[in-house]
Amino acid sequence: MAGCVFYKQGEADCFEEDTAIQIDNQIPIPHSVISQSHKDGELTISELPEGFLERAKTALKNSVTLTGRERQRLSKMLI
Repeated sequence: MAGCVFYKQGEADCFEEDTAIQIDNQIPIPHSVISQSHKDGELTISELPEGFLERAKTALKNSVTLTGRERQRLSKMLI
């Protein structure tokens, strides 16, 4: 799965099912929506698994859909 961070069910406590995180599929969600969803019990916030950052960097590097400019912008966020 080039361009994805993938966790199989049970591999990480925070993902109860097989989970693919698409680095190149960004949908902005306002903080207020995240906060309200958490308060309403619709969203559980937890820490990402150890090693996520490295997997995200690899997915970014392997993405076949990102332009060089997009890749550079996103890599600055993954510090």
